[in-house]
Amino acid sequence: MLDYQTSLFEEEELPKKNVSYLHILKDMKPIQMTTKEIFDTDNYQELCAVTYVASPTYFFNKTKDFIKVDLVMGIDDSRVAGGFTEGLLTKFNYEVRLNFWNELDQDIRSKFLKERCSIRYAANNVAIHSKIYLLKGEKGTRCIIGSANFTANAFESRPQFEDILIFDNNQELYNMYMERFKELKTFTDDFIPERIKRGTIEQVLVNDPETIAEIIRDETLGTKIKFHITEEQMEEISLVPEIKNSIREENEKVKQIIELVTKRDNKNGVRVPVSKGQFEKKIPAIKTVISRTNKNSQDLDLRKMLICNPSNNLLYTSFQKENEVQQNELILVSKELEKEDIKDRLLLLHSFIDAYKTFTLKEDPRNQARIYEVFLYGFMSAYLWKAREHYALHEGREGSRRDISPFLIIAGRSMSGKTTALEFLGRLLGGNGPNFISYESLKSANTLEDFFESENLHPILIDEINLSFFTGKRGERIIKFVSNQLAGKHPVLIGTTNASGFNIPAQATSRIYYLQIENTFDKHKKTESSAYLHNILQQVDNKLFGDFTYRLSNRIINDKKFYDPKDNLTVAREIFRNYYKICGLEVPNYFPNEPFNDYDDRGKLIWKELFRSYKDAFEIRSDNTISIKIENFSGNIKERQTKINYLPIECIIEDEPVLVVKRDIFFSFIDLDNGERNIFNKIKKLFSKS
Repeated sequence: MLDYQTSLFEEEELPKKNVSYLHILKDMKPIQMTTKEIFDTDNYQELCAVTYVASPTYFFNKTKDFIKVDLVMGIDDSRVAGGFTEGLLTKFNYEVRLNFWNELDQDIRSKFLKERCSIRYAANNVAIHSKIYLLKGEKGTRCIIGSANFTANAFESRPQFEDILIFDNNQELYNMYMERFKELKTFTDDFIPERIKRGTIEQVLVNDPETIAEIIRDETLGTKIKFHITEEQMEEISLVPEIKNSIREENEKVKQIIELVTKRDNKNGVRVPVSKGQFEKKIPAIKTVISRTNKNSQDLDLRKMLICNPSNNLLYTSFQKENEVQQNELILVSKELEKEDIKDRLLLLHSFIDAYKTFTLKEDPRNQARIYEVFLYGFMSAYLWKAREHYALHEGREGSRRDISPFLIIAGRSMSGKTTALEFLGRLLGGNGPNFISYESLKSANTLEDFFESENLHPILIDEINLSFFTGKRGERIIKFVSNQLAGKHPVLIGTTNASGFNIPAQATSRIYYLQIENTFDKHKKTESSAYLHNILQQVDNKLFGDFTYRLSNRIINDKKFYDPKDNLTVAREIFRNYYKICGLEVPNYFPNEPFNDYDDRGKLIWKELFRSYKDAFEIRSDNTISIKIENFSGNIKERQTKINYLPIECIIEDEPVLVVKRDIFFSFIDLDNGERNIFNKIKKLFSKS
């Protein structure tokens, strides 16, 4: 009897049994062989395989030592009866197909691009259940047939009987099965989209609606063989009670995409691809389905849908009902307003901002200006992706996108009104209630990436973002990726956080627009202020936002300036100043005419006070540097270290194990007063003489 073997692909030696689960006949004689011996890359350089694979990535990693690999991917034993839908589920499940590409190592991707590797799957209305492995090399051929699939964990859970037959250098048999292999390939489609193979070996965004919509266009309209789908298959996609809910949700999304890109052929009773013209009209709805990447994202996403029409740059909104996209309910948002309507909404905006004077502890026009700045950023938010695209193209550098920040962070103490401002902004953009997201629910769901990869251009509004997001690895990764690399249509993030102790690493400061609300509401006026703000919130609508986007879209269409990388809100300021001119109103004294530098200003104040209070900690050197003993500062180690984040990155020479900064840049940064600067100049002259 043969030794116990759990799987064709398990090398691990297990206790001997009196039964052989994997039965191998080689040239009609029982034999024991390891996986490496069966798939012998010393003697064979090419592999053609027809098999079910639980993980295509696993298959290609296991076979990467072959010079050439050609895989036809079959179906699972448990899905044989319903195997005719496998092609549909594979074709339209783009996340699985793109994830496969991303999981491959670079060498294997390179083989695909050089056509030394391929993977194909059964086309619509075909089920492939064969198991065939054909090896070829300088020393001959090997033909393997039987029942064993090429899977990583085929027999881990319970013993399972499998049989394979191996024939070496039986040319006649090899040729017959090679003809069979070629025949099966004619009933398959390419697993890797041509658009990906034509592009690059780099990773692709799995949930990027732009990329996936282009792939769907290619594979639906460009296919030489027009596929058709029966109504029975459409039902079968949804009626799979034995599978996990998560897979069922993916299947439902596949079904929605199929319904969008096909139409019913009443003559034959099947669904066939729509025309090119019809497909183009369906693109916004297709992208909406794609952007809904998982159920957690759907449950948490309270945003109003905002879709940009690429032909005229106008914004539309759409509605969803019971998780179904309403294809015919695209409503135009970008509409021109009459003068009186603009005036009414400007005055309502003033009334809201006036609350930050009337009900706060101190009068501060700069504080009111920051609230206005939040709204200007919010109004521009739906077009910041386009500004980033245009600027990256103009500069010829993808990294230049970071100059137009997709992050606005509003910091403030408790009772500063930052959350109320976020709610008011949501209503200005079309929301019907508090449509911001709690950070606590977001971080547990881990779906922020999904929101950014959505084409819903409504900003992501998040209340009370924890400081750990900005200092942790996940937050840093998201901030860097979105700022530097995220292309195409995508939303921006507008969030609030606690100003107390707020600091972010230097690599994040240039990617975030930071506003700090200094003033706080008077708790003794809470009842009065709450009633005042509630009354305003009931009156606000999105019509001023609609007029703003109408004017901005006209600028884009007419090739007029619609952004400025030095001041991302320049055009928003111009449009709003023009509103005052149209309505015959004076521009309020708190209108923000330029960007704020609140984070730098906060850092200046902190380091100026540190310099004044701990002069002994600052050692001014003759080489135009200053050594700073941060251990002399009050607070714990973490609190002292975080102060470094407030220094300009160009100022720092060393930050570990000692802090050394450039003398001139540091003193210029903290902006010494005349008396202190005179003392510094005297010290500087002494060093220059020495």
